[in-house]
Amino acid sequence: MKNIKKQDEPGFVAVFNDTNPYDGVSHRQHWDKFRSESEYQAEVVDRLLVDQHYLCAYCEIDIYRRDGVGGIQDIGVEHFHPKSSFANNIPWVTKWSNLFAVCLGGSNGAVHEPEVRYGAPDLTCDKKKENKILDGLILFPLDIPLAPCLFTVSRTTGQLGVNEAACAESGVAVDLVDRTIVELNLNSGRLKKARVDTLKIISDALIAQVKVGKSAGEARQIVAQARLSPEDGRYFRFFTAARAYLGM
Repeated sequence: MKNIKKQDEPGFVAVFNDTNPYDGVSHRQHWDKFRSESEYQAEVVDRLLVDQHYLCAYCEIDIYRRDGVGGIQDIGVEHFHPKSSFANNIPWVTKWSNLFAVCLGGSNGAVHEPEVRYGAPDLTCDKKKENKILDGLILFPLDIPLAPCLFTVSRTTGQLGVNEAACAESGVAVDLVDRTIVELNLNSGRLKKARVDTLKIISDALIAQVKVGKSAGEARQIVAQARLSPEDGRYFRFFTAARAYLGM
């Protein structure tokens, strides 16, 4: 997981919330009405994708609309705090800071790249989290420090771990990061294999730079610039794993 910086609340969301006060009970009907509005796709889904550079807020696989690649789109809108809750009289169901774009968590085999994106019954992300209230128990995407990187990654297994030194430096509890990995199943077999494949590409790029005379440090900087910078507004998948592997 990485820090997400959201744009200001879209006018559509503010107007909808003002003109459709939530009764604290009918969350499904309220959410369905919200999604049925003509502005929903452009003002909510598209904005979330842009804010997140087209990465799942949890596992960081690349998420997309159909865009001619085939299969169903691997994207959903997640409520970090369950939409069924009305805790503290907050309408979480349409609260802008509570909405994130996520992948389908391995739940649908009709997606593009099913070998990477489908893993039922070993589900991940919001499909694993379900309706648990995990506020304060796992990392909240808007509050993750920009630096240092709170995660470690194994090049050979793709397994995420906790960077305890980074946690100490940033004042983040080790248990918070560890529970994030567990609750979202970020070390599912599917995700670990996909990370290994991504890290192999990075490793090969590092080797190629060294072969043309770059030092290890120079190679890391060159590859990091290429892999950790957005391309047409999109980050490469598994941004945090790449960052951890490159020591950035």
